Formats: sequence, C-alpha cells, structure tokens
Amino acid sequence: MFPGLSLRYSKDLPSQLAILHDGEVLGPITHVGDDRESLEFLHHTLQALPYCLLNHPEVLVIGAGGGMDVLRAFSHNAGKVVAIDQNPRP
Repeated sequence: MFPGLSLRYSKDLPSQLAILHDGEVLGPITHVGDDRESLEFLHHTLQALPYCLLNHPEVLVIGAGGGMDVLRAFSHNAGKVVAIDQNPRP
C-alpha cells in the first residue's frame, strides 16, 4: 500500500506487511533498509507536501498504525515526532 505515490515514480518499492485488527486493515509496515535510499519513495507522495514547505517541523501523528507517517516525518528530517495510536496494545 503506497497511497499518494506519484505515478511517475519508477524505482523499486520496499516490501510491506499488513496490520490487521478484527479483520480490518490498519495499515502497512514498511521494510526499512540500512540506508535512507529505502525511504526515498516517501518523498514522492502527496503527503510529503507539508515537508516541502517547512524546515525541521515538529510533527504529531495521530493513528500511527504501521508507522508510514512516522517514517515519512523522519525521512524528511522532522525536528521532533510524537506518534499516538488508539490501540492500547504495544
């Protein structure tokens, strides 16, 4: 699942696993490689737009799910990232 990914992005995408809860998809868990190149696709998503407008923003992710938005924030050098989720289980 790569929502908002540009149709012009042609490089390989990382593998993913899905998080399911009570039969519903909560989101993907994306494999992160040893280098930042594995997260390059996050720079080609619609959700990356705010990071083009701000330098080192402080980010609050509500409903972190599989962590895609957290990865996006870190890959765009966010100054601080706080993630919360409604699921009480770690």
